[in-house]
Amino acid sequence: MSDALGLAEALIACPSVTPADGGAHALLAARLAAAGFACEHLDAGPAPADPATRVHNLWAV
Repeated sequence: MSDALGLAEALIACPSVTPADGGAHALLAARLAAAGFACEHLDAGPAPADPATRVHNLWAV
């Protein structure tokens, strides 16, 4: 199986419906870090007092 196909299958298997990422961010961050990217997780949305509505984002450079 190709790397691209394996990654696609792994991402599709993540139960990700906003705002829950279902593990997709961790999967991508691990792959990107292994390729030399610096990854940072950023949260956006209402105040942290209501974490269920926060959207988690991944920034990689």
